[in-house]
Amino acid sequence: MNTEAYKIRSEINRLKARLKEIDDELMSDEEKAVMCSSSVCGQDVVLDTLQTLCKERGLKNIAIMACWQNDKEKNSRWYSTTVTPLFLPYLIRDVGTLIKYLKPLMNYNSLKILEYISIKSENIGTLELSEKLNISVNDIEKELDNLSKNNFIEQENGKWKSTLKGWQTYIVLSHLAYNHELKLETKKALKIAEAFKNVLNKEWGEPLNMTYDEVMKKLSMSKWLEKLYDQGIKDSDIEKAVYENNYPEG
Repeated sequence: MNTEAYKIRSEINRLKARLKEIDDELMSDEEKAVMCSSSVCGQDVVLDTLQTLCKERGLKNIAIMACWQNDKEKNSRWYSTTVTPLFLPYLIRDVGTLIKYLKPLMNYNSLKILEYISIKSENIGTLELSEKLNISVNDIEKELDNLSKNNFIEQENGKWKSTLKGWQTYIVLSHLAYNHELKLETKKALKIAEAFKNVLNKEWGEPLNMTYDEVMKKLSMSKWLEKLYDQGIKDSDIEKAVYENNYPEG
């Protein structure tokens, strides 16, 4: 047995267990967005269950993306997919249909409305929603009509709530936003990790406890910044790396 690997894995499991013990009320919304897979969603428990089922049933080559929302047992929602890349060209072969599907959401107000209605558990009236989002009543009524006609939201007893279509769409768009805005591609992460190790004496995943500006200053002074630029690394890549290492995922 490789004792070093065993010790590292044991420490990872200990840290994950500790994260789950932390009350999510102690974290900011930004921290929750990054840490949820470890401290709120119970990712490891779900993966263990999936692995067990796959072994028991002899399954292989399975892909899944899932999201679960338990709304006080009243409006619980589940989203999952087993779509693998092989089938994607078939699924989006009619590009016009995809554009038509997304078009009602392609403005700021529509997305903010869908976001609020999808995430908040309580149903909400038009005037209250207008106040919460600081959008004029006329504008919000226009977008509510637009979203409801396209079955992203619906009205019940004078209150607005998201449909299953609306909630699932918001989940997918959020995954896209996360991968584009927050997650750094592996090749770039490896290059920046080398700089962090040499300049900051920090391993990848170890909290930096430094701001982006502080990190950039140290990289610049050490000439590593210029080296990273030569390797195709941008300032935005380093900013993502700083974010990921200040709030490491499980």
